[in-house]
Amino acid sequence: MRGGRIRWLRHAIPNAVSRAACLALCAATNLWAATTNSWLQRLEEDWTTEARLRSEAELVSQPVTTRDDAAGGCDGVKNGGWGFHTGHSPEPWWQVDLGATQALSRVVVWNRCEAAERAARLRVRLSDDGRSWRTVYQHGGTVFYGFTDRKPLEVRLTNATARFVRVQLPGTEFLHLDEVEVFGPVATLMPYDSESQAYELIRRGEGSLVASVYSEDPAFIARAAAELADSHGRVHAVSPDVAASQTGHGNVMPMSLHGGPGRAGGGEELGGLRALGFYHRRTAVQASSAALDALAATAVPYKP
Repeated sequence: MRGGRIRWLRHAIPNAVSRAACLALCAATNLWAATTNSWLQRLEEDWTTEARLRSEAELVSQPVTTRDDAAGGCDGVKNGGWGFHTGHSPEPWWQVDLGATQALSRVVVWNRCEAAERAARLRVRLSDDGRSWRTVYQHGGTVFYGFTDRKPLEVRLTNATARFVRVQLPGTEFLHLDEVEVFGPVATLMPYDSESQAYELIRRGEGSLVASVYSEDPAFIARAAAELADSHGRVHAVSPDVAASQTGHGNVMPMSLHGGPGRAGGGEELGGLRALGFYHRRTAVQASSAALDALAATAVPYKP
């Protein structure tokens, strides 16, 4: 239709008028296209907004259970806000069920940074059955935070076991925390198929101050000491003949420098022969006489 009008105008009207009419018609056509695109874009935005508002309305209309709210206290998100929030109620609490009685070493509490003073009298309570509770810690009243200063409240426990761990406030108050973390003793049990695989797994730790070996076989202890010496500052070997007198894994021996060739490292003052020793890997082996004799038998004599 528009094409027909353009052809007719070009024949019936002088060239100048024809060009002007054509330009006006093209401009109107372009304006109509631009207006149409803008209108479609606005319509699409309206549909999107309506769908979002409908979705939010449906979420708001669904009641939030205490279980859903409590899950925010152990969701791994630490941002200084509140992971869960109770009402203003007498002795409000939050708790986690570990599924079975577990050994516990510490409880770390990340506070909500706004209104943090409300948790100043926080208690940590433990239970084996969810009915009988024992208080193992009560905070002294100082305000703690967590996310903003990287200093959450850390409650260390000794010989503690429980299935349920609860944090609770005395009196009538709001309880709102960012995150609650419950830790057991640091221990990892890793199966292995052979002695060589065991050494391989240990080396994945990239070294440490001390490694402990328990065995009644002096030959095995000697092999283990030689294998672990390059990544540990001390090899602590315990056999039945020294079990009663051994010093323990974490004791630093007075004749040893506190450090090793592994990640813990040890900055030594260098000079003379000690400077040469810096370029060699050294370790201390603490074991029974029989194990040391077995290890010495494998040593390569020094030749100056």
